[in-house]
Amino acid sequence: MTLRNDLGGPVGSVAVHTNPVVIKLAATVTDASKILTVSASPSERLHIYGIVVKYTSTATVGNRTVELEIRDDADAVLFCDYPGADINQAASLVYYYQFFPGVTTDTAIVAGTVNFAHRAIPPTLLLPESFDIFVRDKAAVTANLDTVEIWCYCNREQVERLTV
Repeated sequence: MTLRNDLGGPVGSVAVHTNPVVIKLAATVTDASKILTVSASPSERLHIYGIVVKYTSTATVGNRTVELEIRDDADAVLFCDYPGADINQAASLVYYYQFFPGVTTDTAIVAGTVNFAHRAIPPTLLLPESFDIFVRDKAAVTANLDTVEIWCYCNREQVERLTV
């Protein structure tokens, strides 16, 4: 059995911060579910600071409910934010779902020039290689017509072995 630190590296290793990055998964193919897979070397992890989802619904009648999952390389769900019936998105609208640590979770869409909702995520979200950020409409109103864009604000962290 190998002991691991909170970054998944061997005990005695530390994370070295590199430049923060923004990873965007654009809706190049229209589809109401998107998967952003962490592409890092085995010695790297992504420290997630926030995730922004732009969800554009078509004119198809029905309420959408956006769900965010963090999944491991075997697709086991490690974290799920599903607002239930609290936050619904109707047809022909653009909503921004903002997932950040330490925010008060909205129970309704904040309407205005830009429609948005804040959702809380864990304060230290560290994703190793092959983990996924999965976003979908749980109601599956128009599985192949709505569009989704994901922006992931993160930092690549190198896990290095300390010599003692």
